[in-house]
Amino acid sequence: MKKAMMIVLALVMVLSLAGCGGQTGGSENGGSEGYAQGEYQMIMQVVTGSGTLYDEWSQEFAALVEEMSGGRIAVEQHVAGAIVAAGDIPAAVIDGTLDASWDYTGLWAGYQHAAPLFTSVPGLFSDGRDYWMWMYEGGGLELLQGYAEDLGVKVFPVGFIDSEIFMWSNRKVESIDDLRAMSFRMMPIMGEALEREGFSSVFMPAGELIPSLETGALDGAEFAIPVFDQLLGFQDVADYYHYPGFHQPSAFLTLHMNMDWWNSLPSDLQKTVERACQVATMETWLDQGFRNIDALEDFEGKAERVPLTPELVEALDDIHQRYIESIRTSEPFTYEVYQSIEEFGKRWYPYKEAIRMEYPERYFE
Repeated sequence: MKKAMMIVLALVMVLSLAGCGGQTGGSENGGSEGYAQGEYQMIMQVVTGSGTLYDEWSQEFAALVEEMSGGRIAVEQHVAGAIVAAGDIPAAVIDGTLDASWDYTGLWAGYQHAAPLFTSVPGLFSDGRDYWMWMYEGGGLELLQGYAEDLGVKVFPVGFIDSEIFMWSNRKVESIDDLRAMSFRMMPIMGEALEREGFSSVFMPAGELIPSLETGALDGAEFAIPVFDQLLGFQDVADYYHYPGFHQPSAFLTLHMNMDWWNSLPSDLQKTVERACQVATMETWLDQGFRNIDALEDFEGKAERVPLTPELVEALDDIHQRYIESIRTSEPFTYEVYQSIEEFGKRWYPYKEAIRMEYPERYFE
């Protein structure tokens, strides 16, 4: 990962010189000439605990910000619970207890109903490039930053991952009726859509999931991508995993920053943080790909892989579509985000289809 990061970093640094005021000269201690080391402090907490993949990535992001700022921004990185509980992170960023959080927008659903759509959209964006295009070229970033600014927060995508695992359980889920008979953890917004139709869906922090599966308090749970689930040990407490994740075909991670802290930065350092987020987003996407392959290979013999059946996917999509229509008037901003995604798709997907070619059969033999 380090080699790839340095290549991308070099490109971004060249492109961002104008935005950073051209300050590229370094002093003997590694900082930019004429600037104080640690002039600005960022107290940042990650949404997960020590030793997790997000902990690793957020540490690398902290180092990246310090390097790209020439040492002017010193990042103090903490894991979940070190300053506030994971569920209290949004409030801590809003009130300034934290300068920043390395998290995902699903955590902010209590403040903005549409927030989870900027992490993932059920059934859509299975090709990560589609999600990136909507975020940066299709109006997604403007919608994301608009709601965050209403909360007194600045936000940028800071990471990206491929499809999550749909469900870990000790029984197979092959139909919508199988799912209806279970109690399970599910991300908003898919979880809310299922709850509205009588399913036993709950949302709880990562640290509670393994014990809940072990004790039977939950029949099933989803959390993240294969490599992350591997680190948490889902394969040791569940017999089956259902893949890929309809609820989260691909996902953004985010850096939320207290607006007062963000406004305290000069414009060149604001641009530096923004560019560092872009580099980290690409780096995390590259890093997790082969790690996921390794994790899936590790699951063999420990848990049985159950592909989502076409019937289950169709049923989940029907539930999701009914949900979208149900919030048309009650959640107008959420509906606006969905409409933005739809309008983007009308322009983008015909282009994607025109250039698409099937992979040669030899790769699947």
